[in-house]
Amino acid sequence: MLYTKSHYLPLWCLYAALSFFAFPIYAQSVEIPRGTSLYIVQHSDSQLKDSVPDLREALKEGLEDWGYFTIATSPEEAELTLDVYVDYVKEGMMTSFSVFNRRAAVVEAVLHDASKQERWRCEPFQVGEKGMIGYNFGKAAMKTLVKRMKKAIN
Repeated sequence: MLYTKSHYLPLWCLYAALSFFAFPIYAQSVEIPRGTSLYIVQHSDSQLKDSVPDLREALKEGLEDWGYFTIATSPEEAELTLDVYVDYVKEGMMTSFSVFNRRAAVVEAVLHDASKQERWRCEPFQVGEKGMIGYNFGKAAMKTLVKRMKKAIN
């Protein structure tokens, strides 16, 4: 039997209906008023802890460009706290000619309010140095984090 486009129509309708009704379950949207003060804390539990750069300045620059939050200088004066977890992972690949060793960073972020209740969580994502063409991975990783915050926070 030859399949035509009409045979795929019921499958497409089923997919569209499931996607539409499942979207609110997976979408993570958080209502936070514009101008809320935010304090940034960076954590690292990696064995390569000494080689993890301080990414707070890169994140602060990205958040100031966005203009949604005001950056607090101390945790006491902040309404929200953004905990950024950065861990280095060594990756290796062996080819017939050589062995490539490179580092990658796994970044995860959690946004808490003053009562330590979780308001938003960024799923962990990996940023490799190879894609940054020799630059520090930190600025690109923090840009990705700010993009994810923009999508989730209204």
